[in-house]
Amino acid sequence: MGIWRMRRYAIGLAWAYAAYVILNIVLFTIKNPPPENSAEMIFGVVYAVCGIAMTLGTAIALTRRRAELGPQDRALIASKTSVSA
Repeated sequence: MGIWRMRRYAIGLAWAYAAYVILNIVLFTIKNPPPENSAEMIFGVVYAVCGIAMTLGTAIALTRRRAELGPQDRALIASKTSVSA
């Protein structure tokens, strides 16, 4: 919702989610046994690369477009419009 509505809180959530994805993939790799064959290994590598690239890419894109993002919530919008009016 934050990305669709172009809210600034989406930046923090995107970075937090990217960190979660990286941590989850690393911990999954450590906790579970290694793949039994090369097909499983290839799948795991492709999954990890795509998962990390997509989440980091989103966080980076949002950070670069920070100036285009609006206020964090409606209360802030309301306070700005009432002050300027």
